[in-house]
Amino acid sequence: MQEKGKHLRRAIAVSALSLVLCMGALTGATFAWFTDTITNTGNVIVAGDLSITATVAEVDTAAEAPQYTVENEEESYSVAFGESKDIETLEGGIIKESNWEPGSKNAKLLEVTNNGSLNAAVKVDFVTEDGGLAGALWFDFVQVQDGAVTGTFMRREMSTLETFAQALEFELAPEESLRFILLYGMQESAGNEYKSTSFTADVYILARQTNEDAVYDEPVSKVSSAEELKEKIRNDATIRMEDDLVGLTERVNFAGVSNTRLDMNGKELRAQPGIFTAVVMANSQNVEVSNGTMTASAYCAFAVQEASASLKDMTLMSDLFNDSVVKVFKEGTLSMEGCDVQATNIGGVWAFQTAEVNITDTKIVQKGLEGGFASWLYSAASVSNLSEMNLYGNNYFEAEGQCLYIFNTGNAINVYDGTYIGARSVLQADKGTISVYGGSFDGAIKISSNAALYIEAGTFANSGLTLEEFRTYVAPGSTVTEENGAYIVTKN
Repeated sequence: MQEKGKHLRRAIAVSALSLVLCMGALTGATFAWFTDTITNTGNVIVAGDLSITATVAEVDTAAEAPQYTVENEEESYSVAFGESKDIETLEGGIIKESNWEPGSKNAKLLEVTNNGSLNAAVKVDFVTEDGGLAGALWFDFVQVQDGAVTGTFMRREMSTLETFAQALEFELAPEESLRFILLYGMQESAGNEYKSTSFTADVYILARQTNEDAVYDEPVSKVSSAEELKEKIRNDATIRMEDDLVGLTERVNFAGVSNTRLDMNGKELRAQPGIFTAVVMANSQNVEVSNGTMTASAYCAFAVQEASASLKDMTLMSDLFNDSVVKVFKEGTLSMEGCDVQATNIGGVWAFQTAEVNITDTKIVQKGLEGGFASWLYSAASVSNLSEMNLYGNNYFEAEGQCLYIFNTGNAINVYDGTYIGARSVLQADKGTISVYGGSFDGAIKISSNAALYIEAGTFANSGLTLEEFRTYVAPGSTVTEENGAYIVTKN
């Protein structure tokens, strides 16, 4: 092969030399040439495009649009719809019903269009969550063709919505559209057992090529084992637990992924002693865990390290162990909303090493002081090492130890509202600044000479401070009054 390459290079060199010599021989001469050219330009191979759009239209009793009649032998509905809107640009879901009562009903006109250049197979996928109302609800899909409803209307149990939709598939040619009406309502016979219950559904409209090997994207991965959960954690994934996963022998690890959502679907994650239940780390971004219970009997229930995550509508619990229930560290960022944290003999939420935690409408209860660890660990919420915590909304924190505590080289706790109770102290800082812009506080206030407390508004009971001592923490432009032994600070 090498010898052949040498010959080739020689041949090229010789040819080039010959060309130079010939051109040199022709210099100064004039010739006429016979010529002919066959041209074929514009040879391009273009990949086909698979693209769908979907719109929804609301019932409009004043609409001039065609009336659609949906009926069977026992009942009949006539509906008209208003302007169609792109589903992807809507704020919230296509179904937004509140204060429903037995006999209520509604309908949506859905249209799916193939805007691509390839034939497309299309299906609608629902992921539902029953808050106790599904047994009182019904639905049906009816297709619209040539301006009229096809098929016979049938009330179907809402609990069958997922499986019914999965069996429907349609083929659309380029520029072809599919229209159907989704009807739904509450049974007239629904009783008091359905008061204040709910039913939710995420809607996914999926498309694939029509060849046999093409498969639909999986909008929601349903998992029933720790192995399946581990396999499905990836970028842009939505995962739903179908069963409790208890006795985990290794932690659930969200590492190096972005825009990943775990819907725990009311189920529980619980690790064996000595194991973190779940961690988010390695520069993962926008990891959301919601609607479930995490239980730990050693180390944390949930930890965030060098990553960003959120917890929504979660219950997080601990037995006696040597860590906080939730821990955020090494520049981690965590948002908590609507959570319930139950800490036994240890802290609730701890942020350290330049971490940031934002907590809204969350309950944290810290009980017990028997773990034998440093006193600052017995806090509902604490920060250290240049970290920051922001507390919003209707929080309720109660601790047998410290409620809110900045220790070590802590940076800041900012409180905007909520109720905070601490048996040892409600506000305590060894270093850094606690800023209070509102809320109710019950317990001792302990601020060292290396720390600062800034109070703009709020109510403070059992602070252990005289009025004059307390005034030193009140912000300029705010006033303090005393009522029934409590200090009330109002921003002017």
